[in-house]
Amino acid sequence: MGRKALYGTRLLNVNLKPFTAFAFLILLTAAPLSRGLFFPSEYLVAYQLVAVIFTLVALDRLNRREGLGPFSVPDYLPLAMAGMYLLSLVVAVNKSGAAREALEALSLCLLFWSVSRYIQGIRDVQFFLRAIFLSSLIVSLVGLGAAAGLVEFPGAYEGGVIHSTLQYRNALAAFLAASQIVGLYLWLFAGSTLGRGLLGPANLILTITLILTQSRGGWILYFLALAVWFAGLPRERLVRGFYQVSFNALIAMAASRSFWLNMAQSNGYGPVKVLGFYLALSCAVSLAMEVVSRGRIRLEMTPVIRNMVVYGGAIYILAVLVIYLVYVAGAVPRAAAQFLPAPVVQRAATISGTDPSFVGRIAYYKDALELIRRHPWLGTGGGGWNALYHRYQESQYFSSEVHNHFLQVWVETGPIGATVFALIWVWAVICLLRLWRRFRRERDDLWPSAWSASIGALTLGVHSFFDFDFSLPAMGMVAWCLLGVLRGRERLLQGAPSEIQGRRLLFQGALSLVLAGALLGPAYSFYQAGVIGAEGARNMAEGNYRLAKELLLKAERLDPFSASYPADLAQVNAVLGLAGDDLEVLEESVVKAKRAVRLEPYNPKVRVALSFAYMIQGLVDQGVAEARALIDINPLDVTAYEHLGRTYIAAARYYLEQREIYMARPYIQKARQLPDLVQARAKQVSPGRWQGPRLEVTPVINLVAGQAAYLEGQYQEAISLLQAARKQAAIAAEAMVWEAAASFKAGQEDLAQKLLNEARAKDDRVAEYYRRLLALKPVK
Repeated sequence: MGRKALYGTRLLNVNLKPFTAFAFLILLTAAPLSRGLFFPSEYLVAYQLVAVIFTLVALDRLNRREGLGPFSVPDYLPLAMAGMYLLSLVVAVNKSGAAREALEALSLCLLFWSVSRYIQGIRDVQFFLRAIFLSSLIVSLVGLGAAAGLVEFPGAYEGGVIHSTLQYRNALAAFLAASQIVGLYLWLFAGSTLGRGLLGPANLILTITLILTQSRGGWILYFLALAVWFAGLPRERLVRGFYQVSFNALIAMAASRSFWLNMAQSNGYGPVKVLGFYLALSCAVSLAMEVVSRGRIRLEMTPVIRNMVVYGGAIYILAVLVIYLVYVAGAVPRAAAQFLPAPVVQRAATISGTDPSFVGRIAYYKDALELIRRHPWLGTGGGGWNALYHRYQESQYFSSEVHNHFLQVWVETGPIGATVFALIWVWAVICLLRLWRRFRRERDDLWPSAWSASIGALTLGVHSFFDFDFSLPAMGMVAWCLLGVLRGRERLLQGAPSEIQGRRLLFQGALSLVLAGALLGPAYSFYQAGVIGAEGARNMAEGNYRLAKELLLKAERLDPFSASYPADLAQVNAVLGLAGDDLEVLEESVVKAKRAVRLEPYNPKVRVALSFAYMIQGLVDQGVAEARALIDINPLDVTAYEHLGRTYIAAARYYLEQREIYMARPYIQKARQLPDLVQARAKQVSPGRWQGPRLEVTPVINLVAGQAAYLEGQYQEAISLLQAARKQAAIAAEAMVWEAAASFKAGQEDLAQKLLNEARAKDDRVAEYYRRLLALKPVK
C-alpha cells in the first residue's frame, strides 16, 4: 500500500510526524533509563510527554482530515481500563495511589492509540522496534558498566547481580527478553551487511546482561519466547535465524563467564577488554554468515529435512531446558560451571517449588484473593493492595506489589477491570492468529515485524503474571507500545481511513484536546506539588515552619489527593500552635490530620500524625483511638503495639495530672496487659517465613508495662520490667529514671540515686522528670 494512499489532503502544509517521532524516541529510550519511572518525579514527567505525543498524533491526523478513527474493540479496551481505574477512585482506600494509577492507565491508553495511529507502513513499525531495542541496549551497557565499576548508577549492580537502571533484576530480565526478540528480528531482517554486522554484537550485549541478571524466571521465559518466535518466522528465514540465535547464545555464555571472572580479578578495564573481544568475535561470525549467504553457499534441503532442522532446533532448546531443570541438582551445575559464571549456575540450581521467592509469591496471591473476596465489585482502587495487605497476612512480609499484575488489577479495579485487562491480551493472541492465517495465504513484509513485536509484548505480559513488571510504568509503556504496533498492523489491513470534515473534524479535535488535557493537567499539577512539597518538607526539617506551611498549602492545592501534604501541615501547625499558644492553629492541625486520614486511612504515618495532633490538644481519648487503629492496619507490626503502649501511658499521665483518676485507670490497666496481648497475638502467627522485627515482647513494651506497674504502685514488678527495658540503648535513660523512682518508692534510696546519676549522664534533663514521677500517687 503506497504512502500517498494513506495520507489525505492536508489542511495546512505542515508535517508533524518528524516532531512526533522525536518525542516517541525520547519517551521510549528515556523511560527505562529513568529507574523504570517508578518514582513520581519521573513518571509524572513521562505522562506529560505522552499527552504531548498524543496531541501531535491527533493534530497530524486531523490535519490530513483522517481523525483518530475508526475505532473498534481493541481501541476501547485500554480506554475501558482507564475508566475502571477512574471509577475505582470513588471507593479507593488510598486516594493518592488511585489517582496516580488512573493517570497511568490513561497514559497507556493514549500511548496505545498514538502508536497505532502513527503507523503508516513497515518503516514506522521498524522505527518503534529500533527505539525499544536501542533503549534496551543502553540499559544493558549501563548495567555492564556498573558491574565493571566504570558507571555509577544507584542500584545498577548489587551483590553480584545486574539490576541496571530498572533497579530490579526480574523486571530487567523480562525487558531484555522482550527486547531480545525485537533485536533478533532486526538482526535477521537487516537490509545491509553493515547492519547485520553491528546488530550481532548488540544482541550479544543484551544476552550477556540477561545472563548476569541471575533472574531464573527471565531465563525460562526467554527460552519459551524464542521457541514461539521461531514458530512464526517465514520458513526461508528459519535456518539462518536458528544459527544466529545458537551462535549468539554460545558466545554469550563464554563471554558472561569471562566477564564475571575478570570483573572479580581486575579493575574495570579487564572486563571491558573481554567484552570487546567477544563483541569482535560476534561481529566476525555475523559477517561470516553474511558472506556465506551472499556467496550463495546454500544447503539444498527438501521441505521435510528443512522442517526437521528448524523445529528440531526448537525442540532441542526445550529439551535442554527440561533436562536442566530435572538434573540441575546433580552433575549439570558442575558441567555448566565450565561455560557460565559460577553465581549464575548456583542461582539456576535453586529453581524449585520450595524456593523462598516462590513460596513468598504464593502467600501474596493468597492474600490478594482474600482482598478480592472482601472487595468484590469495584475493588480497592489503585494502591489498595499496599494499603490493605498487612491486615490479612498470616506471617509478616513487606511487598508493595502483588507480584502478579492480573491479580493486582483485580484487587484494584474489581472483576470488571480484571476482565478488561485479560481481554487486552486475549485480543492480542486472536489478532496474531488472524494475521498468521492471512500471512500463510499472502506473504508480506509486515508480518515478521508485527509477529516479533507481539511476542515481545506477550513476553512482558506473561512475566507480569508472576512479577510486578507493569508496576514500573516504563515497562507498561514498552508493552503497550508493542501492542500498539500490532494494532497499527491490523489497521493497515483496513485500508486508508476515510476523510472527515466539518463538525466531525471539530468534534474529534476537541475530544483529542480534552483527553490530552485530562492527562497533562493533573500530571503537571501533581509534579509541581511534588517539587513545592519537597521544598516545604526541607524547610520543615530545618525549622522554618512558617515558610514550610506556606509551601505545603500550595502543594496541597495542587495535589488534593495526596495525604502527605495535610499530614505534614498537621505537624507544622502543631509546632506553631504550641509555640504561640494559639488554639486556632492547634485546631487547624487536627483538621489537616483528619483530612490526611480520609485520603489514606490505612497509612500508619498519617494515623500517627493525627494521634499526635489529638494528644497535644488534650484530646487523649481520640489520640489513643488513632494509635489503636495502627494495630488494625497491621496486626503483626510490633512497633504498632509499642506506639499504642506509649500512647496509653501518655493518656494515663495526662488524666493523673488533671486529677481524673477514674479516666486514667483503664489506660494503666491496658498498658499492664500489653505484653500478654502481644504474646497472645504472636501465638496465632503461622510459623515460617517472616520479615522485619518479630512480634514479641520488646524492651519498649517492657518499658510501658513497667511504667504502668509503677503508676499502680507495684514497684518491685516495675523494677523487674524496667531492668529488661534498659537493654535498648535508645530508651535506657528513660527506663533508668522510672526504675530510680520505683527503687526510691520501694525503699532502695541508694540504688535510686545511683540509677538517677547514670540516667543524668545520658540525659541532663531527667532531674525534673524524676521529681514529677515521685510526686505521682499510686492508682488503686
